[in-house]
Amino acid sequence: KLAKVERGDIARSVVATGKIEPLAKVEVKSKASGIVKEIFVDYGDRVRKGQVLVELDKEELSARVREARASHQAAQAAHQAAQAAFERNKVEAEGPDLPFLQAGRERAQQLYEEKLIAKALLEDADKAYQMGLNRQAAARRSVAVTRAEVARAEAQTAQAQAALERAEEDLRNSTIASPMDGVVLSRDVEVGDAVSSILVLGSQATLVMTLGDVSEVYVLGKVDEADIGKVYLAQRARITVESFPDKKFDGEVTKISPMGVERDNVTTFEVRVSIRNATGE
Repeated sequence: KLAKVERGDIARSVVATGKIEPLAKVEVKSKASGIVKEIFVDYGDRVRKGQVLVELDKEELSARVREARASHQAAQAAHQAAQAAFERNKVEAEGPDLPFLQAGRERAQQLYEEKLIAKALLEDADKAYQMGLNRQAAARRSVAVTRAEVARAEAQTAQAQAALERAEEDLRNSTIASPMDGVVLSRDVEVGDAVSSILVLGSQATLVMTLGDVSEVYVLGKVDEADIGKVYLAQRARITVESFPDKKFDGEVTKISPMGVERDNVTTFEVRVSIRNATGE
């Protein structure tokens, strides 16, 4: 074929394949374990931050709260009893009645010497004084014991309080709310499914749903090591999407990974391209 020679521009381009990602994406997992009772949203629904997404069955969790509250009340009662015993022993250790008993014994001794009372009365007064001394000695020995019991009761009360707070927190966590404004990208559970706690299993916990902020999206592509030197920040890009083959979008390179990933002896670098506007019909 013959054609007329014309002057024009030669464009050097780099081709990268990738996928469109939302500006932010969150995997929603539960802090509490339980059975899914209700699901209020489906994929494609728009949600607001704090909106209830899923409710777990609360029957068992509520029973745990009641059990923990009863244990806490029992621990509080034990602490009060230990504190009362400590205060009683502390008072008896001071021997508040000893001065009166000693004075009574001395008065009985004087009256006996004056032959105004029988010896049995003197012996009774002396006996009362000696018993008071014995009570004081026993109370002094018990003070340390009851002080330790008070400390142990305080620890048990704190432990029961912590267990109650955990049970109440689990009950609150059985209501799963959205952590962000966005769109439900996927729903991964059904009513009746068992959900594991992220606090127990970590990353292995049950995925409830995925949310994304699609107010702005970008393309995350991979560029071969041989071509990455031709890519720079703020570089213009032309984006085509298989779902819309007749549309073209303008973009701009906003991030370039400084470290490549090697797979099957091929090294690629991640490049992030922000979509600026759409062109075409």
